[in-house]
Amino acid sequence: MPVPILDAHDFFLRGYVRDDFADFAALMSDPQVTLHTGGPMPVASIARLFESFLVCEMNGPLQSWAVVHRVRQEYLGHAAISESSHASEREMFIALFPRFWRKGSGRQIGSCLIDVTRKHNPGVRLTATVDPDHEAAVRLLEKLGMRIDRWEQDAHGRYPVYAIVC
Repeated sequence: MPVPILDAHDFFLRGYVRDDFADFAALMSDPQVTLHTGGPMPVASIARLFESFLVCEMNGPLQSWAVVHRVRQEYLGHAAISESSHASEREMFIALFPRFWRKGSGRQIGSCLIDVTRKHNPGVRLTATVDPDHEAAVRLLEKLGMRIDRWEQDAHGRYPVYAIVC
């Protein structure tokens, strides 16, 4: 079953189509957007990731959505939910172009991701990882009702894992 269209008031989340590649590539190569996720991706990596986004199924290992303005049909960014390395957890990810930051878009998108998880995977813990110094992302996760569940560590240091039971 393909990912459902999700309604987020000012915009909607829909499955990716081939025509989204240029916008997706611009998003994933934007230094501001990727500052807390390892930096701009190489073109070949962007193409591979985009291909995986095109074939997402609702209950598959990855669900991804293009975020599109309802009126202008403008691409704002993307949202995704993927399998986690922890049993009974899924991880969400939201990336938007900077011109859409601090306008409530992340909260609307995050609410949609929580709602779709509740509907299709009730009882699952939805998580999000964030750099501890990424204050805007921390505020967003807290506004969504997510709380620090644990701390993990990678080559870049310690980071919190936020969670909510759906």
